[in-house]
Amino acid sequence: MTLKPITFHLTMEDIDRYQKLIKQFPLTSEEKILNQIPKKLKAILRKKNSSFVLELIGNVELLYLAIVEGKPISEEIKRKILFALNYFIEEEDEIPDNLDMLGFLDDAVVVRWVVDEIMTENPEVFIKS
Repeated sequence: MTLKPITFHLTMEDIDRYQKLIKQFPLTSEEKILNQIPKKLKAILRKKNSSFVLELIGNVELLYLAIVEGKPISEEIKRKILFALNYFIEEEDEIPDNLDMLGFLDDAVVVRWVVDEIMTENPEVFIKS
């Protein structure tokens, strides 16, 4: 018997809700969010990780570097990135992070969605200088 991998995706309702939240996301929270990313990544790396968590870590790194490298990016893209990074560091999101690896499924989906959106519309954001 061959098992198919389980895939998770955002519904159109989720996407609409997140897009509204992104438009209102405060850019003033940038420093606070960026300061929390390394600590959260270290905590996750201490655990036994699955492939989707390793992918999540790589995507968080892409988003984090897009901001800290100081490339000129629009406010819209910055809001998307900060929203995704904030979702990642938030412990009590759709699936609470204290549910071991299961708690990072929603983080992986939301962060990947933002990475895909930026890659489609503005791939230069992720090109190293």
